[in-house]
Amino acid sequence: SLFPLSTISLSCLSRSLSLSRARSLLVSARRLAAGCRCAGDSHALSSAWQLINRKGHHTVLVPKLVTGLKCWHLRPESVFFPKNNFYNVMASIPEGAEVVFLFGEIDCREGILRAVEKGRYKDVEEGISATIGYYLTGLASLKRSKNLQIFVQPVAPVLNETREVVKVFNRILKEMVTADAASFTFLDFFPKLLTPDQTSLHPDFEMDGTHMSPKYVRLIEESLNALP
Repeated sequence: SLFPLSTISLSCLSRSLSLSRARSLLVSARRLAAGCRCAGDSHALSSAWQLINRKGHHTVLVPKLVTGLKCWHLRPESVFFPKNNFYNVMASIPEGAEVVFLFGEIDCREGILRAVEKGRYKDVEEGISATIGYYLTGLASLKRSKNLQIFVQPVAPVLNETREVVKVFNRILKEMVTADAASFTFLDFFPKLLTPDQTSLHPDFEMDGTHMSPKYVRLIEESLNALP
């Protein structure tokens, strides 16, 4: 299964870098030492090396890719490879950096529903709450150890089959992140990723059927600039 996933990731990155401004972004990324890191599974590639305006200053979104990581992998007893890879990638992030985290899509696609079916949780909401608890506990540990400024992005609602689970996940994610505002900031743009009736991915953000278009980066920019 690793080969198809790698192929999808490379395809996403290729499409991202083929859009406007992409030719100059890699050069800019080398020149700009202080970028905003975007840590996620393959969905982090949608924003890879894109340039945003942070209140008058150009900032590059530097990808920190952790392929295949579920939030559930961050529970204390887990010894699965993606967890170790997550912490190895996090070690490369500078002290005090700004980091946008965007994990959870894989949990919505396969982890949570399967756990409910096996009786691990009484329902989807309980499974989501437990999963997000592991996620935020891991992020809180990183904040303490590296003094990171942490932003949490909603899960991408790309797949028709999992969109309803994603909606519930993002609602609970927002509640839990907002409840710990001293540690995290939620980038609250999920409704804008959807059509006005909130049933489908907005056409502006469609790309390959699996990932969002880099055009969604404008929502990251808007959300960050709206913060005090």
